[in-house]
Amino acid sequence: MDVGQKLEEVKEALFQKFPSGATLLTKDYEKNVANANETPEKKESKGVRMKGYRSICQYGLGSMFWTAASGVLAVLEEEKLPAVTEKVHYRAIYFAISLGVMLTGLAASTFHDSFPLAPCFAGLGAWKAFMFVLATFHLASFKFHSNVDQCMLSMILSGLVVTFFWALGVQDPLPFHIIAKFIIWLVGVAIWCLVFLLYCIVFALYGIGCFFIWLWDNACEGCTSLKKDFAARFKKADIHMGQATKIMKAG
Repeated sequence: MDVGQKLEEVKEALFQKFPSGATLLTKDYEKNVANANETPEKKESKGVRMKGYRSICQYGLGSMFWTAASGVLAVLEEEKLPAVTEKVHYRAIYFAISLGVMLTGLAASTFHDSFPLAPCFAGLGAWKAFMFVLATFHLASFKFHSNVDQCMLSMILSGLVVTFFWALGVQDPLPFHIIAKFIIWLVGVAIWCLVFLLYCIVFALYGIGCFFIWLWDNACEGCTSLKKDFAARFKKADIHMGQATKIMKAG
């Protein structure tokens, strides 16, 4: 396998294909239906998706009206922790906003043929239903945590994880999907840069090693030829010395 060729292919996918509008601004489930016209398959797929959004919104609304929200607020008021009791009204505002978003999502998923941006609002309402369930669970379980910060951190992290996978899998609303794709692109670019850097380091070390091997071979070859030259010169000098000795004896 040619590592350099693979790196070039990944580079092309990361820096040319992925940032294009056709990839970044298009939902994956819409690519299966390429026609812009409302084909029967597209209508059926949209209807099934809207039905799912409606079910999730109904679940969130049901959990809210089954004394979940009021029960959580009552539990928070009973707590003696200042960090909890002083901000109960903020939780009440959050629950009111959640109620509005879920009701809007329910309306969008029920009347998706006439509702503007129906997939966006329906998906947002269904996502808010998940967030509401996570929030009520964590807020109601304050007393089971060693401190408030631990509970809040758990709520934030679980919310981020659910939102990320929601954006990748459900892909509505579209801004969530774009942000998730952008995060994946950033991670891919970071990994590619790291692998490319390691590849360059290995290639540079290989080149340095080859240079030293070549230098060693040439140095040894030079030493051998120099030794032979010295031996020849010494032999020649020895011959001249012998001839001079004979001449001196003859004289």
